[in-house]
Amino acid sequence: MQEDFVKVLLSRRSHRKFLPDSVPKEDIEKIIYIATMSPSATNSQPWEYVAVYDNGVKEELANAVLKKLEFLASTLDKEKDARQIKLISKSSFYFTFFKEAPVVIFAIAKPYKSVMDFINEYFVEEDEPSFAYEASIQSVSASILQLQIAAHILGYGSCWMTAPNIARKEMGKILGIQENDKIVATIPLGKPAIKDLVPPKRKSVSEVLRFM
Repeated sequence: MQEDFVKVLLSRRSHRKFLPDSVPKEDIEKIIYIATMSPSATNSQPWEYVAVYDNGVKEELANAVLKKLEFLASTLDKEKDARQIKLISKSSFYFTFFKEAPVVIFAIAKPYKSVMDFINEYFVEEDEPSFAYEASIQSVSASILQLQIAAHILGYGSCWMTAPNIARKEMGKILGIQENDKIVATIPLGKPAIKDLVPPKRKSVSEVLRFM
């Protein structure tokens, strides 16, 4: 049984193309239930998920991201920043392909102050990155991973997207999330169009592990 679960973990892939097959809402409920069983800081469960099925809403969300990309490109110098402008243009697919999925799930973090946030405010040096203590972001991230594993077990593909966050505020208004809440990730989900994706090259354990 444990070996089977390890196979599940090692066979999960990030999918960017999906079949048009609909995803039953019952399956989304199962996936989110498993996601919410993940650990969170002091069991705060500072998360909310919004599942978007409506194609019109998906298009509106993708357009908000595209507009933000276009705005970014417009602030660059056409000659001096030609390479960056070209890169932005070529990357638009990777910011908006979520709209092609049967369902798009938005993972949202709710405000949560941990003890470390308090310590960070009063005792940590100014140049220390405050995000290191954002317990809500870490909690939601753990939940997202469990969501992806659950989706994979049920035969669905998904992708953890953060690029659309450039339009986080605009998307938040479209989704009707509270002002103090924060979109952590955009997760397109559906039956994968390509099942046997070749895994990307990974760093070896010796490259990422040190013993002391």
